[in-house]
Amino acid sequence: MLLKMVLVSAIIVAFTAVFFRPRFPETASNVGTKTARGLAMKLLQLLEFCGSLVGISPVVTSRALASGLLFAGKSAPDIQETTTEIEGVEVLILRPTGQTDKLRPGIIHIHGGGWVFMSPAHYRPFTQALSRQTGSVVISINYRLAPEYPFPIPFEDCLKATRRILKKPEKYGIDPRKIGIIGDSSGGNLAAAVSLNITNHDGLRTDHFRFLALLYPALQMTDFQIPAYRDNQYGPGFLDKHRMLSFWLWYAFGDLEHYDPFWDNRHFGEIDEKHKRMVSVKLLPDFLRKENTDSKSQLNSKFTDARLPDNYKDILLNPMFAPLMASDEELSMFPPTYIVNAEFDVLRDDGFMFAERLKRVGVRVKHSYLPSEEHGILMFPENDLEAKQAFGDLVENLNEALK
Repeated sequence: MLLKMVLVSAIIVAFTAVFFRPRFPETASNVGTKTARGLAMKLLQLLEFCGSLVGISPVVTSRALASGLLFAGKSAPDIQETTTEIEGVEVLILRPTGQTDKLRPGIIHIHGGGWVFMSPAHYRPFTQALSRQTGSVVISINYRLAPEYPFPIPFEDCLKATRRILKKPEKYGIDPRKIGIIGDSSGGNLAAAVSLNITNHDGLRTDHFRFLALLYPALQMTDFQIPAYRDNQYGPGFLDKHRMLSFWLWYAFGDLEHYDPFWDNRHFGEIDEKHKRMVSVKLLPDFLRKENTDSKSQLNSKFTDARLPDNYKDILLNPMFAPLMASDEELSMFPPTYIVNAEFDVLRDDGFMFAERLKRVGVRVKHSYLPSEEHGILMFPENDLEAKQAFGDLVENLNEALK
């Protein structure tokens, strides 16, 4: 009897998995691997839901499963690693072995994970490759995580550590003339916010950063009806609208209490026109625009009974929280910027909008668009030929900037 129950359950799970599997179009590369990652994410969401029924936070479930990925972060014989603290913030420092007395280029790295999970340890294969292929000292910041520590705490942790590195780079074996900053996803948000603060408000030299590299960054919480969110609302990439909205809410408010009004975009009608223009589809290239997208964004903008916190606009429109809300004058101070975006990603348009705004104010921008890839692809260069090429392009651009 038990064997029959197990067999029936396995068949039901298999058929359910096949039915709900991510369906990538023919333009996607390496569909089998992408589908497997998507199924893993759907399983995670199912486990989070089941856990929530018995009082286990989805954050706890996500972190527990993410800890299983740490097996991938093995030490490398050609990379020296040190864990220490800078201004009370834990960091992982990686440098190529040999010639330790020589000042090297420096890369400040801020990890992704929706501000909620992951750590420098999860990113060791990425940062090891970055250090190895650029010959740089890579300092990966282990900032405190939401929802226990919502905005501005993760940003302030990254800012404190970065300020100290920039003021005393030689202490870490870094050439003060050759420093850049990089982040992916939520880490891209933090890297852009840190750069924005330092180049505009910190009194440090604006040429401290030789580059800013943003890999599929999260840059705005103003409009969840732009084309990328509409196109990828339910996938096929593993970062869908539900996942990203949850991350934003945990970072902004520390909970999901206001999920429904944000999902329906009811907050959009209360945003002033100046800030709406900062996320307008007019900033997108023609091939990404969708007919009547602006008007559709406002169809759900009715603000009645939204029950949002009193300070929500103070957070959403703060450029340190959402860098796309920065003024043109603030953006004009940015260092040369390298941006990567993928097609199957709700954050696709954030990067396109940011690149266009930076170009309009005279910042040198290189923008790499991966039309057959999904969010997070640069974490898998060994499993995807296009990801390997994209990582090579990233390294080439960083090496050029650090000359």
